[in-house]
Amino acid sequence: QPTDPTFNGDVQKMKAAGVTGVVFEATGTIIGQLANAMYQAGMQIVLGNYSAPAYDPAYIKNAGPGTQGTVLSQPLALYDGEDAGQIPMVATLDQWYSRVNPGQVPDIYAVYGWMSGLLLAQALNTSGSVSRDALVSGLKQLTSFTADGLEPPANPAGKTPPSCWLLIDVKNGKFVRDPVTPTGFKCSPS
Repeated sequence: QPTDPTFNGDVQKMKAAGVTGVVFEATGTIIGQLANAMYQAGMQIVLGNYSAPAYDPAYIKNAGPGTQGTVLSQPLALYDGEDAGQIPMVATLDQWYSRVNPGQVPDIYAVYGWMSGLLLAQALNTSGSVSRDALVSGLKQLTSFTADGLEPPANPAGKTPPSCWLLIDVKNGKFVRDPVTPTGFKCSPS
């Protein structure tokens, strides 16, 4: 409700209804607030399927012990440094992000902005010229884009997003890869 700045009322209703799973889309901060409210109410869930923006230190900060058992899925590498040793573009992103935002880590919105710049550059390089027409031509030719490993293959020209993902667990207040996807991505329908 607009008059309730917390999730307490919603959590009490979910708990009373016997809810055991939550699928929720919001920012890391807000998802953390929901997870914390469920924890404070003693609500046990089997499935906490929070959206990719929960891969953010703000989620852990706001959820506190409510992060226990969290499993996140996303179609992006662990861009807050965890995958920097295996994916050079993660290290490059983190290096440049740190230069312009000292002490901060990128969130999903910063990563999509970075990837948009990479897509623009790849399209212009593909077309071989710098003009609006060349950009459009280059974009129409891009049938495979991975942002140098930040995401699994997508087909921008075909308007097809990645069909691969990875799982992230929260363990001891840190994001780690789930054993289902120890490296790389798992692709559907396999």
